[in-house]
Amino acid sequence: MFQFNYTLSEKDYYDFNEYHLLNSPMNKKGILFYCILLPVLLASMILFFWLRYQNFIQILIMIIAASILSALWILFLLKKLLLLNMKSQIKRIKKLGKVVWGVETAVSFGEEFISDISELGESKFKYSVVEKIAVGKTAVYVYIEALRALILPFPVFESEEQKQEFLSFINNKIRNKDLSL
Repeated sequence: MFQFNYTLSEKDYYDFNEYHLLNSPMNKKGILFYCILLPVLLASMILFFWLRYQNFIQILIMIIAASILSALWILFLLKKLLLLNMKSQIKRIKKLGKVVWGVETAVSFGEEFISDISELGESKFKYSVVEKIAVGKTAVYVYIEALRALILPFPVFESEEQKQEFLSFINNKIRNKDLSL
């Protein structure tokens, strides 16, 4: 059995949302779509101008500009825009007072159930509802639903060895499921 008592910080919540935004299968498809959208639109525009004006120098300049713009979009701008949008949504949650961080939480992983107790409420889950276990840069995420996870920041573990023991424990509890780590 594992018992963790901790207070989730706003940064922990932000890190989870960033991890989920950049790593969930659905979001990866969306990001791929937006990575392809701009270059396709620019290629369509170039084709239109090629057919209409047939000026090789102008088309060459447009191809170079479109290539640079597409590369910037794919490599830098798209991820930055998605993260800015996520950050603004977290600020909106904070403004509405519906925060889930800053609350003392006790999470225990017993033989049969996972228990999550805080002043916001109490939840008990069977291991069969765990959808996946993920290890991010700053925490372990135990996904209970597609968009809901128990966030265990690395500092809750006394050592790297304890973290590995926990991961082994929980993977054994849910081994009958197809999980991505």
